Amino acid sequence: MFKHNDGRTIPAGSYQPILPVAEAREFGWMIIPLEEGKRFGFEFSIQWRKRLGADLGELEIVIHRGAANGPVVHRTIETCYLQSTAYLEFEEVATTTGPEVFYFSFASKRLSAEVYGTLGLRGYVKS
Repeated sequence: MFKHNDGRTIPAGSYQPILPVAEAREFGWMIIPLEEGKRFGFEFSIQWRKRLGADLGELEIVIHRGAANGPVVHRTIETCYLQSTAYLEFEEVATTTGPEVFYFSFASKRLSAEVYGTLGLRGYVKS
């Protein structure tokens, strides 16, 4: 059961393809009303592909707490040979109570990724 459940989706075709650069760039944020001792988390998905000319696509996805350059709470690196949908799930127990902002960013250190499809993000607090 969820005490808080919020999500948004940016459909494919509603934006120009994004070419992530080597430095992480923020692509979204979410405010979660934390409650100490309660589990909270995020689920998101990103449709992406390797850039033309690249041997292998690489996309880094990062979640920061409190500020776009705040502490990293989760990081993952995805690779693909043609195209992929990266699914990320993150969950932990809150140690404080009150609203907390989380920032989501992506990067491609080798400049080998292109974000082109549906972006989905959901945040929740469990009862």
